[in-house]
Amino acid sequence: MIFCLLGIGLLSIVVKMIEPNLPLIGVRPFLIVLPVLYGAMRMEGGSPFVLAVLFGTLIDILSPQRLGTEAIVLSLLIVLTWMQRGVFPFASYLSAAVLAMVTTFVCSFVDYAFFSWQSGDASWHFPVWVRFAWMAVINMVLAVPFFWLCDLVFIRWWKLGVRPPEEGERSKYAL
Repeated sequence: MIFCLLGIGLLSIVVKMIEPNLPLIGVRPFLIVLPVLYGAMRMEGGSPFVLAVLFGTLIDILSPQRLGTEAIVLSLLIVLTWMQRGVFPFASYLSAAVLAMVTTFVCSFVDYAFFSWQSGDASWHFPVWVRFAWMAVINMVLAVPFFWLCDLVFIRWWKLGVRPPEEGERSKYAL
């Protein structure tokens, strides 16, 4: 499953690097959040952190940011997700949508804070916040079909032994 998520993540990185902005709203997609969030919600142990570090390092190599900032941002996504284990049922697609929205907004904020700090430009105008909100809404909308397709492929078709946790089993997931 980690190799499939790695492939999906690489595809989302390519989309991020090639597609400058979405046509109607003028926002660059932040789709890498979805496979990392799926890994954080469905995989055990340190595998989601491996995904976060690999994706973050690759994005940092391909972009003008300093090495390590995107890995920190994606690792923060995993920590935020795991902190919500007791609050949200990870088996629900509604929780996936809410977590995708919140973590995308927070990760966009932290990513821009790193970028502003490195570039020396601390312009936090209203359009920046609107971009964060649009990225969060886009990932919230895409999270439900993404999680449904991944669950369909990983759980039903390939029978990888991964399944969404039931209500009483949330403590077995993550660390």
